[in-house]
Amino acid sequence: MLQRTRRQTLVGGGVGAWAAAVGCGQGDARNEGEAAPRPGAAPATISFSHWGTESGLGQMNREAARQFMTEYPNIKVDLIFKPTDYLTHLKTMFAGDSAPDVFDISTPDLPQWAKDGTMREADGYVRRDQGKGFDWNDLWPRHRDAGKYKGKILGVLARVSPHVLYYNPSLFQRAGIKPPDDKWGWGEFLEAARKLTGQPGAGGKIDAWGYTINNTAHWIWRNGGDYIVPRGDGKWQPTMSAPPTTEAVQYLADLRHKHRVAATTEDLGNPGTRPYATWFQEGQVAMHDDLVARVPDYRSNPRMTFDRFDVAHLPKLGGPRSTNMDRVVRPISTQSKHPEEGWLWVKFLLQRPAITAVSMPAVMSWVKSNEFLRPDLPPRNMKVFLEALEYARTVPEHSRWGELNTVIGKALNEAYNGKQSAKLACEQAQREVSGLLQQWGELA
Repeated sequence: MLQRTRRQTLVGGGVGAWAAAVGCGQGDARNEGEAAPRPGAAPATISFSHWGTESGLGQMNREAARQFMTEYPNIKVDLIFKPTDYLTHLKTMFAGDSAPDVFDISTPDLPQWAKDGTMREADGYVRRDQGKGFDWNDLWPRHRDAGKYKGKILGVLARVSPHVLYYNPSLFQRAGIKPPDDKWGWGEFLEAARKLTGQPGAGGKIDAWGYTINNTAHWIWRNGGDYIVPRGDGKWQPTMSAPPTTEAVQYLADLRHKHRVAATTEDLGNPGTRPYATWFQEGQVAMHDDLVARVPDYRSNPRMTFDRFDVAHLPKLGGPRSTNMDRVVRPISTQSKHPEEGWLWVKFLLQRPAITAVSMPAVMSWVKSNEFLRPDLPPRNMKVFLEALEYARTVPEHSRWGELNTVIGKALNEAYNGKQSAKLACEQAQREVSGLLQQWGELA
């Protein structure tokens, strides 16, 4: 199925229906040249809203808040942790005039939230504090403008995380297969998956699988396909029925139903959240694709040594190199009564990248250092994540992507689940997406 980001994208009419409750969104820092105020001199309480897992971003932000409040004892940080249905909670807070001072948001969601004036302009803060505990130029160059909307900085890049291929070196060695490299294409990938998949045992059960599908978007992009593409003036062209998209969807469906090399929960059971990660750690699956966030999870397992997990680039297909990514920016809310203290919190999180290393912090120089790469720990090829950032992208930044993603996912799952061909599933998705775009006046 189409992967949703961990924030669980809101499906429905976007946030436009409650724009009036939010405000105009035109706040900014003090005029250039004015003396900066002294946040922390007077007592203040700020709130910060985020999603994630309890063991990941939950613990990370609690530690960050602890260190921040130690350094700035007059500022209290209230964490608003919403692991699921994040945008719905955030929408409710804005509508009730109780929005957080600072919040995390994924860049595909940014356009609609920007349109509704939820974010204070940050250009003045960036100009004022450049080189003073903040370095805009040390944010990842290809992604540092991800929080801009209509030329204005609304959110500062917080973290990035591209999908790469995780694999088990010992299983590759046992099967006599060379580890994945930059030359890997679909043929090499499929042949490896076949050799790594075991033979059916009693009752036809297979206990070892070559691969399991986590995300589908990058397979489509790497084959030269896409879901929708912008055509200017707010118009979009659906490309679901184009041959590169249909072909990639059929590739993925065939992994499950023709080649029988991709495991599902029907094959191996459902051990809970992210079942593929459990299967990988148990040696039941030899390859999967995922974000950098799995690295600390696997490192915490003493059995996951250098010979049990490494990473590589995803195989090449018929299009340009591409991979899906999680890209998050951090705006200050237009409802914030303490924007200077909120900006101080934004800067602090960038100044303490080691705290935020559950994902890849936005601070480029630190991520390139051995403190992040940790050559003493697996995976051996940790630099693959940095290299993948050069071609990583997000899902289309359409203001109502949640609705489009729902109808696309429903149609394509018919192919992934073997209920109809990729061609028919993609044609159905094309019709439904075209209908929605036409209804919204956005069909190119």
